[in-house]
Amino acid sequence: MKDYYAILNVPVTATLPEIKRAYRKLAMQHHPDKTNDDPYSLASFNEIKEAYETLTSPQKKQLYLNERWLAHAHQLKEKTEAVTPVSILKKSLELNKLTAAMDVHRMNEQLITEKILFLLSNETIHVLQTFNEPDMLEKTALLLLGCCKKLTVQSTEKITEQVCKLSSSTAVQKEAHTLLKNRKRSELYERYQPVLLLLLTAVICMIIYFAAA
Repeated sequence: MKDYYAILNVPVTATLPEIKRAYRKLAMQHHPDKTNDDPYSLASFNEIKEAYETLTSPQKKQLYLNERWLAHAHQLKEKTEAVTPVSILKKSLELNKLTAAMDVHRMNEQLITEKILFLLSNETIHVLQTFNEPDMLEKTALLLLGCCKKLTVQSTEKITEQVCKLSSSTAVQKEAHTLLKNRKRSELYERYQPVLLLLLTAVICMIIYFAAA
């Protein structure tokens, strides 16, 4: 993903005034009026503008930081910390909070799905089950199921399959089944919603027409 801080040449700790100063300086250098519409400078100018608009908007910035955290965590592959019920529960809680705050239309679903499936790999599940702590595994499973509420059916199916391997508790199995059923129903509704609205509009028009006749 794009590093907006690097594009503006500022540290991640940069304040709003520092971001604005950096933007003004770079925008002056790459503005089309200054570069005779050079395509390379124009591309740089657009990236600079995009970075500035993201980092100066509280909502856009928070979404960006959430995805940046996800991307960073995914690249690290979390090899530095031992796999234990506590460590995975902690990561699941962080992931649950992040996905809950994300805009469904702007989030990187593939990255989120990969992150969840990484936590639910067969190897990790095998290690976690050796600790014999079913209550903690149940909490972890429910947290990760909560991350699926904004994902597509395809991603949800992959995740629920692994979640059910992690914990066989009745609560987890029921939640996984309900979640998948609701996601399928919602996706089906979204797919046919335009057709339903069109039919409804046509029926209303016919009622009005015959009522006025």
